[in-house]
Amino acid sequence: MEVCNIKFSYGNKIQHLNNVTASIPSGEITTIIGPNGSGKSTLLQMMSKNLVPDSGDVIVDGKKVMDYSPKALAKRLAVVHQQNSAPVDMTVEKLVSYGRIPYRQLFKNTLEEDRDAIDWALSCTHLSEKRQAKIHHLSGGERQRVWIAMSLAQKTPILFLDEPTTYLDMYHQFEILDLIEQLNLTYKTTIVMVLHDLNQAIRYSSHLLIMKQGELLKEGAPEEVISEKMIKDIYGVDVLIKKNNESGLYMVPIGIKNRDN
Repeated sequence: MEVCNIKFSYGNKIQHLNNVTASIPSGEITTIIGPNGSGKSTLLQMMSKNLVPDSGDVIVDGKKVMDYSPKALAKRLAVVHQQNSAPVDMTVEKLVSYGRIPYRQLFKNTLEEDRDAIDWALSCTHLSEKRQAKIHHLSGGERQRVWIAMSLAQKTPILFLDEPTTYLDMYHQFEILDLIEQLNLTYKTTIVMVLHDLNQAIRYSSHLLIMKQGELLKEGAPEEVISEKMIKDIYGVDVLIKKNNESGLYMVPIGIKNRDN
């Protein structure tokens, strides 16, 4: 996947994305990081055709994303949005089955292939025993796994996730990130996600896109692009960068120095 000279604004003079060009490595986990309002989620929406650029292109498998029909694109990439909702009486299995919509023909019932995909998605997300549970009876971490399961049922080679750990406690954050990592390792799914936690981004990603004020400032492997100076320049926060054998590179926040009173 390639992002080529993307520019975008929400109908005013403020450029939310300014000439963004990036490469998304196939079969790897790429995470978009940056301060609030830097254009992270906007870029993800642009890549998934939820927003239309003012200029530039997103290329998926050698074809402009804008040239895909909605159904064809839904067979190439799936999206887990930042905020999701479902009817309170809907079951886990029913919601996950919606991931098969791109493959269904009008007036056709669920096929064996669809059932296999649903069963596989539930198994991958450890929800098989919850398939008949109501969505509103689940914990926050379980609900997030259901939305991921629905995207997995689409059987796409690319998966986008916009802040998948938002509103989750620490345990459930790592539960979701471990699941995402396992999907990548087992099925070579290309993952693109937005995260706020830099240590999680460093730990789970092989490729980072670093945004600030609508521009892509750096991209590359965490050990290549993460530095104390970079974080100070991007976030205005002093940190120490450490490394150990178990977790690799990690960041220790120090705080805001020389802040104006």
